[in-house]
Amino acid sequence: MNEVVGLIREVLDRLKEIEGVENDSDLANPLVVSKRLIASWKERNSVPWQVLFTYSRKHGISLDYILNGWGSPFQTDAMVGEPGAIYSLETSADPVYRVAGQVHRALSELGAELGEEKFSETVRYLHRSMMDKGDDAVPYEQVLSVVKLAV
Repeated sequence: MNEVVGLIREVLDRLKEIEGVENDSDLANPLVVSKRLIASWKERNSVPWQVLFTYSRKHGISLDYILNGWGSPFQTDAMVGEPGAIYSLETSADPVYRVAGQVHRALSELGAELGEEKFSETVRYLHRSMMDKGDDAVPYEQVLSVVKLAV
């Protein structure tokens, strides 16, 4: 089994644990998707970020836990690491979630898509810019400009 397949299975296993279910198909209802779609994720070795983001926001579940198994599902503080820095964020009012949501909105408005890695890089860049300025939000015009460049 390759590393990506293992990671996708781990994500699905954590979601099953949170929901208290044993089968992948039982995740369809809480994730608001069809059972067939979950099977296709396993075939493609990819779970759409938008589904995980929506689920985590709706249920107050830490994305760090869903994606990496870090901390507890309902953790209120998360450690975010990137090359050269580790910093703490409050996930109850998580600015990263807001920035990611803005990036997603901009992509929808532009009718564009970014791969997972490029999406993550874009969110990290905008979040870092926000923190460097000491702001608690990124102006949407800036998000739109950066997303246009990333696409």
